[in-house]
Amino acid sequence: MTARSTPPPYIAVGRINGPFGIRGELKVDILTDFPSRFDPGSRLFLAEEPVTVADARVSGINRLVVRLEEVQSRTQAEAIPRGATLDILEGDVTPLPDGAYYRFQLIGLQAVTNPDRASIGTVEDVLETGVNDVLIIRAPGRPETLVPNTQEIATVDLENGVVLVEPVEGLLPPEEPEKRQEQPGPPRRGRRRRRRPPTPG
Repeated sequence: MTARSTPPPYIAVGRINGPFGIRGELKVDILTDFPSRFDPGSRLFLAEEPVTVADARVSGINRLVVRLEEVQSRTQAEAIPRGATLDILEGDVTPLPDGAYYRFQLIGLQAVTNPDRASIGTVEDVLETGVNDVLIIRAPGRPETLVPNTQEIATVDLENGVVLVEPVEGLLPPEEPEKRQEQPGPPRRGRRRRRRPPTPG
């Protein structure tokens, strides 16, 4: 049997927020628009190991209490790190209509200005703000750029692997001016000043 060199990509559909009760149930924050992922009998992955949903019930906004067949006691539930995710394989995501996409599909896209296609950097993460998502774009030697993922500013082109960004004033960092070479001048004379210690803070 050939060893797998790299694990398959996983997509998180739930985040474990601790144990619940004495039967091994888990509080799970929903990270998917398809809560049917937690229907009894559904197969998920926990730490890359397959698990089966035995039962799930609503417990507040965007939260479920989930019982897994493989976790049968509170002791077992407490052994699962808080923040661990329940995942599906990337290839098993629910297909979306044309023009729609998942957040994970934005990671790795090249961000360029519209229409001149000047490079801004690579989308490295997507920040959820509750109002609209924000693309975190980084490029070597530059500070990160935060771009609101709205129709007015960003156009996602998955087919070509790019995000077209409207260069709104104040959105993109200014280009660094070329450094001027200074000609050495005559030495300056005067009293040597003592170096001021840094201010605590």
